[in-house]
Amino acid sequence: MIKRIFWNLYFLTFLNGFLLASLFYFKMEANYEKEVFQAIRENVNSNITLNDPQDSVVVKVMHACHDLLNTQIIKTQVPRQVRLVVPISERAATR
Repeated sequence: MIKRIFWNLYFLTFLNGFLLASLFYFKMEANYEKEVFQAIRENVNSNITLNDPQDSVVVKVMHACHDLLNTQIIKTQVPRQVRLVVPISERAATR
């Protein structure tokens, strides 16, 4: 019975389509992530000069991460009291 189901032409067609669609989806997802990280790297590299000390580089990277988190929070419309990362300027304003 099970052997008959697995060798059914409709099941094999469905399985091939599912595998092909999964392959296409994961390839697109990998390309998207690669492009996002490349854009982040280019953004950080464009803000850093060769004469910057190490602590300035860390601060600039933190600013880039903060900007990314801010835009992500705005996109997802998370209420303010639920957010895990709150900028210091907003903490002082709420007290």
